[in-house]
Amino acid sequence: KSIGYNFFPVIVKCLFVSSDPVVPTHCAAIFIIDDKRYYVDVGLGLSSPVVPVELCEDSSWQPKSISPHYYSYKMQRRDNAILLEGYNGSKRLSMVSFIPQPVELVDFIPLNYYGSMAETSPVAQSVIVEMFKEKGIARILKNRLTISSDDKVEKRLLETDDEFNTALREIFGIKVKYDTDLLIFPGMK
Repeated sequence: KSIGYNFFPVIVKCLFVSSDPVVPTHCAAIFIIDDKRYYVDVGLGLSSPVVPVELCEDSSWQPKSISPHYYSYKMQRRDNAILLEGYNGSKRLSMVSFIPQPVELVDFIPLNYYGSMAETSPVAQSVIVEMFKEKGIARILKNRLTISSDDKVEKRLLETDDEFNTALREIFGIKVKYDTDLLIFPGMK
């Protein structure tokens, strides 16, 4: 906003992380550039669009190459909401749904609280760390590390606190305050 972009926040339902009923807990933005509207989501990760997607009938985006970490996207109108679907090869996934109407940032306070505290929230149930790399993605879901680059995918379990903390530090640049501190993975013995 401070550098002149015209945009507004929207409340988003993340359809791929929970069973019904899905509570809208995520914030994305609609940018208006040259009288066109674009859906922009910089915080969702988990294979969400890596580019702005224009809000128009049957808008879509195709990456230069399909790989384990890039999806194609198609946007469809469903009543007053917009549904964004992701495609990766033969895999189709309903990603997010939102109503393209402005909301106030204060509206996210109870949604954020619910999303971070509810027993059914995927964020409260496990660790989720993701970072786009130059040619792929690095991701930790629960205690599974996945590193995708080009057409290669490396997967491994992080079985100890030391392996978990080493991955955080070396792959994601997340450092604990003191060398003796451990970020203990929930559910790890």
